[in-house]
Amino acid sequence: MAHERPRFIRCGNCNKRVKVGPVGRIPVFCGNACRQQSFVKNTRSPLTADDWRRLTADNRRQRLVIWRVLQEAGLIPADQPLPPDKSGNAA
Repeated sequence: MAHERPRFIRCGNCNKRVKVGPVGRIPVFCGNACRQQSFVKNTRSPLTADDWRRLTADNRRQRLVIWRVLQEAGLIPADQPLPPDKSGNAA
């Protein structure tokens, strides 16, 4: 004997009540807006703004150290300035 279909489900994002049709897939979300919002919420970076600032500062320090080592090794002229960061962050 087949399982009976539910008449209603709760949206996986906003918890709104959603009517289930007589045929087809049982919905998970009430609409495309909730589907998109749930996707964005589940794929957003776990890093906070402070984490990003710290990583950016670490990247700048690392670029400076590498630049100085290359200048000391004579591979880059000592008077040549550090080129701009291609990622768009200020050096």
